[in-house]
Amino acid sequence: MKFLSYTFRDVASFGVATDDGIIDARRKFPQFADLRDVIRADAAAEVYEESVQGSPDLGFDDIEFLPTVPNPEKIICIGVNYANRNAEYKDGSEAPKYPSVFMRTRESLVGHRQPILDPPESDQLDYEGEITLIIGREGRRIAEADAHQHIAGMTIMNEGSIRDYLRHAKFNVTQGKNFAGSGALGPWMVTPDELDPMGNLQVITRVNGEERQNDVTDNLMFPFRYLVSYLSTFYHLKPGDIIATGTPNGAGARFDPPKYLRHGDVVEVEVPGIGLTVAARPETDREPGMRRSLPMELMRAREAAMASFRPMLKRHGLTETQWRAIRVIADSPDIETGDLAKKSFLLSPSLTRILRHLEQDRLVLRRQDPRDQRKSLLKLSAKGRRLFDRVAPESEALYRRIEREFGSDRLEKLYRLLSEFSDRVLPSVDPPA
Repeated sequence: MKFLSYTFRDVASFGVATDDGIIDARRKFPQFADLRDVIRADAAAEVYEESVQGSPDLGFDDIEFLPTVPNPEKIICIGVNYANRNAEYKDGSEAPKYPSVFMRTRESLVGHRQPILDPPESDQLDYEGEITLIIGREGRRIAEADAHQHIAGMTIMNEGSIRDYLRHAKFNVTQGKNFAGSGALGPWMVTPDELDPMGNLQVITRVNGEERQNDVTDNLMFPFRYLVSYLSTFYHLKPGDIIATGTPNGAGARFDPPKYLRHGDVVEVEVPGIGLTVAARPETDREPGMRRSLPMELMRAREAAMASFRPMLKRHGLTETQWRAIRVIADSPDIETGDLAKKSFLLSPSLTRILRHLEQDRLVLRRQDPRDQRKSLLKLSAKGRRLFDRVAPESEALYRRIEREFGSDRLEKLYRLLSEFSDRVLPSVDPPA
């Protein structure tokens, strides 16, 4: 069962998400003001069974998504919970005895497909993909063996952070975790009958299609059962409370140089079995009715198309970045296809590596300062600039061109191109070491 919160024509509601659209459950169950009321009444199964008797009332493009539970009493967040991420820290050789815990406010989160906000106080807005538990039954001092009985379902969070504000105080991170609209929650709650919260789950974060985070919950230092039990020691957990369970390594701050979010970036956090939450980043939160970083209809079209297209990529063992490279190669008759693929794109999808290979091929002048990528971009040779502009994930022209080609009527043609070039190119490319 999947439940979501949304607004339609400026009226807040909640409903059941189906493959064909949204069934407006509030219209059928006016006694419940919101999804938290449904969870509190332990009525999810009843609402679902009654709702799915009818046909969808709305399409996903008709609504504005709200955070899955728009009004939780508590939003509890766990820091540094994946073992690989703990190893990133100077004292990471020793696992912590207890989890790090901090709180977020409701105002710090937006819904699926909504723009996250760029505060003028900082240029260090970062992403953190997380699996999020939603409490169903209230409880105190819950035994680990009973933890599953207190979970209504799961959703996804981009637990966005303002990195320099995390260090404003000596012992807490509250400031950097609570800028208005800096994170996202959604798209819906998936109940345990559809996906076991105690199973081995995967969380993947992409920025502009480039995979940045990928880990599984078997690598958690503090599993979900323990978290529910531990937190209920001091919290009175209540229906609708949110627990963000930690992010894997690969956040923007961990790169050298850091890869903080910039105007035009699109963050996707995916948990197979739950779905995908998407947030675009606008220029600033100072302007009323802020300009979205990417036209929303364009982002929705991309998301819908990629939902159909990703299985094709998976069939060939390709990432989205590698597919983009193949598309560029397909349109570049003056480039030696197999050689270029082998040297740069297919095995080196990141911007930094592409740039390094272009330097080696003398298509880009070498950087004086290896950390200063911007300066080197200004010194591209004519051929290198032309090539780089067409391939770089940050290239607005390329991105918009790909968006246009993602229309459903083009998918079949793109798949034929993908098949043709994967058959021709991939066998000639040695696997990564």
